Amino acid sequence: MGRPTDKISYDLEYYNHRQIMPSDEQNGVIWSDGPAAFWDKIIEKLEGNYDKVGWRSITELLDCPRCKLLAQRHRKEVKPTLAKMWRLIHGAALHDWVADVAEDGDRNEERHITAIVPDGEKTPLAISWKPDRKVFVDPETMDIRDYKNVFADSWSYLIEMGPKNEHKSQLQLYAYLARKYLGLKIRRLILDYAIVDWSQKDAERNSQYPQAPSYSCQIPAWSDEYCEKLLQERIAVWLTAEELPDNLLPYASDRERWVGKTCWKVYKKNHPSYRVEKNGKAVPKGANLATLAEAEALAAAKGGEVKKVEPETMFGKVARAKRYTLVEAEQVLAEMGGNEYGVIIEYPAVATRCAKYCLFTAFCNQRQEELANARQPPEDEGADAE
Repeated sequence: MGRPTDKISYDLEYYNHRQIMPSDEQNGVIWSDGPAAFWDKIIEKLEGNYDKVGWRSITELLDCPRCKLLAQRHRKEVKPTLAKMWRLIHGAALHDWVADVAEDGDRNEERHITAIVPDGEKTPLAISWKPDRKVFVDPETMDIRDYKNVFADSWSYLIEMGPKNEHKSQLQLYAYLARKYLGLKIRRLILDYAIVDWSQKDAERNSQYPQAPSYSCQIPAWSDEYCEKLLQERIAVWLTAEELPDNLLPYASDRERWVGKTCWKVYKKNHPSYRVEKNGKAVPKGANLATLAEAEALAAAKGGEVKKVEPETMFGKVARAKRYTLVEAEQVLAEMGGNEYGVIIEYPAVATRCAKYCLFTAFCNQRQEELANARQPPEDEGADAE
């Protein structure tokens, strides 16, 4: 049968074809998780791509010693899961593209090794640093750009709180080392954010949603004196941590654990309803009546019996699917009619890095103590930070 020439006939044929198509169950379609062996190889390659050069990298120095050292000490004892590594796979893909795509004047993913003497020591340490992209505007002047993945649901947090301290510090130390040890001038420092789960439909529907899949943020330069102090402080922290056993490693800060903010949600209260029955069946328009008076009036007219129906749960759907500050939640509840019609539930902030991404929490006494003390809320609630 050939394709109909007019659009209406074609649409009707397609519709009718869809009606007679067998279901997945009928035509033998089988759904399952992705091929585990294939993804295991990707994870193995991702872990193998970490080329440790020198003593520590700038990225490591700015990260949490507890998180990094536990991972390095216990890496062979834990099998990475795809769920935990999914974020890193996205990040690795982005950096691979940056490395492969270069414009005139670009030097992408170029590794540098710099010998730095810690304060109070005589022996230098080899510090590695590798900016994602260096854009030369002339032989002695460049921009430094670093690329980061974020998710759309963390974008509002990023806009409110600003770029992470470690991301800003990373750029600043790159610039400082380039000025001091390479003799270069720095024109601009730029963080480029890629929103990996960006949706055009959501952007069109919600003005608060990020309106583009990528954004750039220019960072003002810090003084060389401050950068040198920061670098020496981080070196000292790591030198001390390396000598400590797991249980004595300095506790990770809230920011290092990506702890968001406590939020509040507003839930509707479920109320009893009334039902008018006659001979064991609801009379016409006699089900789910909101008030007793309405049910009694209908029962008098129809000659039925009034029954009270208790709700299965005390609380219903979230009044508005949103996380609020306490002041905002109280305002929403007031608009609903007060405590008779709704309730405010507090969701303490979640340590997102620990709950969703860390593979080594079994070796972390800080996390285990937190869980034992029941301070952690359900891991799919609260305000995540990225």
